[in-house]
Amino acid sequence: SIPTKDRFSVQRNNVLYVSEHYDGSIEGVLEAVRDRTGHLWYEYFRDVEIAQVLQFKPHLYGISVADERQFIQACVLASMVKEASPEIIVVMGGNFWSRITHAFQNPKLARLFDFCDAIVYREGFQPIRKLANTLDPSSASGTMWRDKDAVKINPPTSNPTDFDTLPIPIFADTQQWSPDRVYPMYTMSNCPMQCGYCAISAGSDSYLDKPRSMSPRKMAENMMALQGHRFDIQDEMFPIPRQLALGEELKRLGHSATWNCYMTVSDQLLDPAVCHKLHDAGCRPVQLGLETPHPQPPHQQGQHP
Repeated sequence: SIPTKDRFSVQRNNVLYVSEHYDGSIEGVLEAVRDRTGHLWYEYFRDVEIAQVLQFKPHLYGISVADERQFIQACVLASMVKEASPEIIVVMGGNFWSRITHAFQNPKLARLFDFCDAIVYREGFQPIRKLANTLDPSSASGTMWRDKDAVKINPPTSNPTDFDTLPIPIFADTQQWSPDRVYPMYTMSNCPMQCGYCAISAGSDSYLDKPRSMSPRKMAENMMALQGHRFDIQDEMFPIPRQLALGEELKRLGHSATWNCYMTVSDQLLDPAVCHKLHDAGCRPVQLGLETPHPQPPHQQGQHP
C-alpha cells in the first residue's frame, strides 16, 4: 500500500527495499541523488533527520552503510545534510566500504565527495575520534577524502583498538518493538572461522588475523552498567567457550542476563550437557549457519550443480 517506483516488499521477518536507480554503478547513485525527491525515504529525511540537524547543529554527521542496498539511501541523506548545513563534516562508514576496495581507484568515485567529506573504509573507532577532534579527514587513518579532484586514501589504523579499552556504550532513549530494552553488543572484530567466502569481517583492522575480542569480564560489566537483562550479541560468531565464560562472570557480579547470538552447527551441540550449560549461562535464541558435511562440490557427487 506504499506508493513507490522502487522495489518494496515485506518478506517474512525482513523488508526488501531497492531504489529504482540501484544498478551497482556510481552513475546510478548520482542519478538517485539528482532525483532524490522521488526517493521513498525523502520525506522522512526532510521532516525528521534534517529538522534534527538544523536544531542540533553538529560539527560531525556520520552515516553507516552495512549493506549495498543501503548505499543510495545513505548518499541521498548525505546530500541533504550537506545542502542544509554545508559546514558540517559528513562522514560515511560501515562494512560496505571494505568490500568494494576494488572500486577505490575508479576516477568516478570522486563524485561521491560532492555530498560527503570523508569515507571511513575500516573500523571507525580511531578515525571517528580523530575526525571529531580535528574535523580534518586528511589526518584520520582508514579514511578516504578528496583533495581537489583527486581521491586520497589514508593508510589503515596501524594499532587496532583493544576492545577492553572501549567505553560503556550510550544508547539513545528510543522506543523498541519489545516490552523491555534489548541492547546490541559488538564484542569481537574478525570472526574466528575465517571462511574464505565471507566478507563480513573485511572491515576489521585485523582482518584474517587473530580476532580481537572483548573479555567476558568486560562484557558482563557492561551488561550490568547498562542495567540490561536482554542482549543482542552481534558478533559474526559467539563461540561456546566465550558464552560459558560470560555466564560465569555474570554469576560473579550477581547480574542476570540472556542473549541471542550467531553460532555454527557443530558436534558439540549434539551433547545435551553442553546445551544445558549454554542455557544456564544465558544463551537463548540462536541463529545457526549450516554447511554441507560433504567435502566435494555437488557436481562431483553425481548431482547437478
